[in-house]
Amino acid sequence: MEAALAPFQAQVRLIETLPGAGRESAMAILVELGPDMSVFASARHCAAWAGICPGNNESAGKRRSGRMRRGNPILRAILVECSHAAVRTLGCQFQAYHRAVTSRRGYKRAIVAVAHKMLRIIYAMLRDGKPYADPGIDYERISISRKASRWLQKLEQYGYVTRRAREEQTDMSARPA
Repeated sequence: MEAALAPFQAQVRLIETLPGAGRESAMAILVELGPDMSVFASARHCAAWAGICPGNNESAGKRRSGRMRRGNPILRAILVECSHAAVRTLGCQFQAYHRAVTSRRGYKRAIVAVAHKMLRIIYAMLRDGKPYADPGIDYERISISRKASRWLQKLEQYGYVTRRAREEQTDMSARPA
């Protein structure tokens, strides 16, 4: 594989910058995906071709089980393996994203969601020729900020916090430090 991929060493090194992707997996991803991303209209089309995009089965506002597409099984297996390694990498966005999705969807679906995210990032890296740079998104803080008001309402409902104490707490948090 090393000799066959000699002309594409720059792309292999780009994929290697992604957490969870080693040399062999980077070469396998490049073999399955190809070095030219212009064949795909977007990252979504690339994910659909790979069969790693989420299913969509909704009727009358009711969501039913949406199975993944049948795509490239080899690429899907490599991406899932890389996502298992990426979620165990301390301090990277994939670990926090996996934790956030696992709480809602379960472990296996979260791994597939991380694999989907990794494929979209690989698409952008190969298209732009730029190595991976972790954005440092704090998914836990985002999740807490979304749920905090509902948690406070429940505490009020059960009598642990009064509305006045809640308003004082929000006034204190709104003040500049």
